[in-house]
Amino acid sequence: VHEVIRGFRVFWGRLRTTVIPLCALCLWIGVQPAGVLDKTTATLDEIVQGVQEVQRVEGDSQTGRLEAPEQRLEGDLAEDDR
Repeated sequence: VHEVIRGFRVFWGRLRTTVIPLCALCLWIGVQPAGVLDKTTATLDEIVQGVQEVQRVEGDSQTGRLEAPEQRLEGDLAEDDR
């Protein structure tokens, strides 16, 4: 019985040192997300630019045009559906 209680105390100590700080961090990000978002904006902008560049290059290779896929005319979309 004492071994079980001792194991539970060790488990509870580890739980407190990991889960409680993570919960506090989640709460802080939920209450004041600007601190995290401000630091990630530049990275996200670079990712978006990279994806847009890939879409533009793929559009060039498939259609021979320099426009992004979402800039196609409705007539072009009808031709793609055939």
